[in-house]
Amino acid sequence: MSTLPLAPLAERALVTGGAGYFGGVLARHLADRGVAVVSFDRLEDPEPDPRITYVRGDLRDPLALARAFAEQGPFGAVFHCAALMLHERPDPKDLWDSNVAGTRNLADICVAHGVRKIVYTSTICVYGRSYAQLVAETEPTCPVDGYGRSKLEAERVLAGYAGRLEADAIRCPTIVSAGRLGLLAILFEFIQEQRRVYLVGEGRNRYQFVYAPDLAEACLLASRAPGSHVYHVGSDGVKTLAEVYGAVIEEAGSRSRLVRIPEAPTIAALKLFHRLGLSPLGPYHSRLISGTFVFDTAAIKRDLGWQPTLTNDEMLREAYRHFLAAGAERAADLPAHRMGAKMGILRLVKWLS
Repeated sequence: MSTLPLAPLAERALVTGGAGYFGGVLARHLADRGVAVVSFDRLEDPEPDPRITYVRGDLRDPLALARAFAEQGPFGAVFHCAALMLHERPDPKDLWDSNVAGTRNLADICVAHGVRKIVYTSTICVYGRSYAQLVAETEPTCPVDGYGRSKLEAERVLAGYAGRLEADAIRCPTIVSAGRLGLLAILFEFIQEQRRVYLVGEGRNRYQFVYAPDLAEACLLASRAPGSHVYHVGSDGVKTLAEVYGAVIEEAGSRSRLVRIPEAPTIAALKLFHRLGLSPLGPYHSRLISGTFVFDTAAIKRDLGWQPTLTNDEMLREAYRHFLAAGAERAADLPAHRMGAKMGILRLVKWLS
């Protein structure tokens, strides 16, 4: 039960990044609810849905946005999922231009066309350190990499449109479900090949995931709520990484075993390898594999009546089954989260294990 009054769902909506992993999940979720969906993305969707209208374009191009709004609008809501990711190894200027300037371009065109609400898929990467307690939305932000800084700045850009455009930022942790590979493919490949799975430290740290359909429902609910908000989303009952990895190993029937390695030298090595371009694990990833990141979701549950449906281990089990069925394909034209991340020096680690 929500405490905020929820308006009817928009009849027509734009989803930026609709050819990406989560943008595609959200676009289909909206279509399932009877919304006429337009996807705006610089890439072609590898699995197009006939219910969705696809428009190719780049958020950095205001003219492309103007054409999309003029030809496909009006839109009752806009869902902003497009972003460049660090493991795509973008040029820092491209990262900032796409994630920040692109957001400003989108907000400008929304205001020009009278859009009431934009729902922005943000990230918990805006927090850069481990926390011993549940993290509320009021916790000071401190991103440690270019991606986190760009997403936080995009939140600030949208907040600057107060009075002209309502904006909700949904800060989400790692998104998991069938079809989501990215960095998870590295873990899954180790397990599939019966390799040792390494825990940095004792493995007692906890890291929260969010199930993609649950995140899609959070975005849908936010689009119906009045005003502007920042919300956390994530699973309930978050177990330790040792317990979650163990659940996937059990699901796989793998002979992989968990091996604990010392934290300080491992983190120092990962940071060095990333600076040298040898590892896909950036500064934030180095922190999350050894620290605890669990976020308070009470606000979105109270305001919008949102509830998660799967636990961390249930999500990873589902994603692993899909990984086996589909194979760890690395087609060059797939969005970043739909293909396995390149291992770099971790391939040597796998060979040694």
